[in-house]
Amino acid sequence: MARIGVDYLKTAGPPERFAEAYQLAGVHGLKRTAHSSEHAPVAVNKVTCLGVLGCGRNDHGYFAREDHTVIARLREDQTSFTGIFTTSRRSWRPWRRASVKAMIHAGLKVILASNDPGMFPTTLANEYRIAVNELGLDRAWLRRSALAGVDACWQPDAEKAALKESMTAEIEALEQELFG
Repeated sequence: MARIGVDYLKTAGPPERFAEAYQLAGVHGLKRTAHSSEHAPVAVNKVTCLGVLGCGRNDHGYFAREDHTVIARLREDQTSFTGIFTTSRRSWRPWRRASVKAMIHAGLKVILASNDPGMFPTTLANEYRIAVNELGLDRAWLRRSALAGVDACWQPDAEKAALKESMTAEIEALEQELFG
């Protein structure tokens, strides 16, 4: 699946800088995503990514929670976010964990992910451990988050349905094994 994404120093300027490239990508059928509202405290950048850049999903977005109007729109649209607790800067980790938890409690569709595991000391399993042990998220939420990842992926509908069915069966088997 052809796609375009941007991961840039958010404090260097707004995502509107990439509007022309994203519009061209949309014309040619590329799927679009962007990192935004990760480091720069500008919640409206999330709205720009959806409306101007045409992003179908978003990475991070931790500062979006600071604007109730933006939160309402993102919740209403059921915008998908990747939520990552482990960052390269240790001093940011408590803030980031609190931000993800606040996004979840605000009703946003957060999908746990790992961020460049080759660069940062994390794995997806570790992110799930943090969700349970440090944030107190329950199995029902973990299941919803994992399956929301399937909904947000860019595979054809038939492949998504098969993947969701397979993942549901694997989750149920794992829960049965662990919890009886």
